[in-house]
Amino acid sequence: MAQSLTEFRSEYLDLLLRFLWRQWSALGVAGHADTGDRWPIDPEALLAFTCTIGRYDPRLFDEVLDWLVANERFVNVQRLRTVMRSEGFTGGTALAAVAGAMSKHGKGIKWRRLAMTEDEQPKDRYLFRRADNAVLPLVGEPDPVFKSYGWLRNPLELRGLSNEFPPHAKSTLWLRLRALFGVNARCEIVLLLLVSGRAGASDIARQTYYFHRTIQDAVGDMSRSGLVMSKRLGRERFYSLGAPEKWEALLDLEQGALSWVCWPPLLSALEAIWFCIQPDAFAKLPPLLQMSELRKLMRESAGAKFARSGLAASLPDEERLAGMEYLDELMVAVRNLLG
Repeated sequence: MAQSLTEFRSEYLDLLLRFLWRQWSALGVAGHADTGDRWPIDPEALLAFTCTIGRYDPRLFDEVLDWLVANERFVNVQRLRTVMRSEGFTGGTALAAVAGAMSKHGKGIKWRRLAMTEDEQPKDRYLFRRADNAVLPLVGEPDPVFKSYGWLRNPLELRGLSNEFPPHAKSTLWLRLRALFGVNARCEIVLLLLVSGRAGASDIARQTYYFHRTIQDAVGDMSRSGLVMSKRLGRERFYSLGAPEKWEALLDLEQGALSWVCWPPLLSALEAIWFCIQPDAFAKLPPLLQMSELRKLMRESAGAKFARSGLAASLPDEERLAGMEYLDELMVAVRNLLG
């Protein structure tokens, strides 16, 4: 084995943070990014993931808040709550503090609802940490909004350098459709049909994290426009875009230019891997026990999440590989995925 899991922990966090910087920069956060990715970025899944992993990079965390001030009207807060709950993201209280900060900056009532917390007496804990799990101490008094949610951090000072999302990149298509049609399920319906070609209401609901009835009603109405086609196959009705080449021309897309990734389960799986290898107690385990814990995580939950994301093929075959060989190939797969 070329590298231990303890050594990989630091590299893994660096990969996650680089990934977050790349994704957020593609959406307009102040920074540099290659916007040539084929997959539209899911803003809600990315924000949910950032509320956990972004705590290891204070500059990234605050630049995302800066971006939210400029672009928050295109974020679907109700869908964000569904994504957080459905996939078990752990950054709920940090997200509530972010919503509180948005409310303080004069943003809509949707953030005030998200900012509500059931924790009546939050315990003070440091928001930001280093890669070695040591906390980043305060300089002066803590930010009052974050402290009200139990998080200690330096006062939030937004630089105002983030831009509105780039309107011509494939990675921002999710937000572009919301700017065109409004923040509603119809944007996700058009997006999924544009990428996959055809889908039933049940699959659209699973892939986009809306209630089945919401999708069923919306796609039924859309099919009456003549721009969305419907056809019954067996017991289910499938939907597709009429004249998809015209949709591609409207959105300035090349034919077949997009790929679909179901982001919430993928990012939740990556978060779960981090929480598996992050504790100091894990680093003290013998290598075989470390491998056993990680393999157990992949078998019981993370592997299924990768499968639902559509990227399970990139993972090594657990049944084919024994012992530490599986660990080696899993590390390579994660590097390739995040790189």
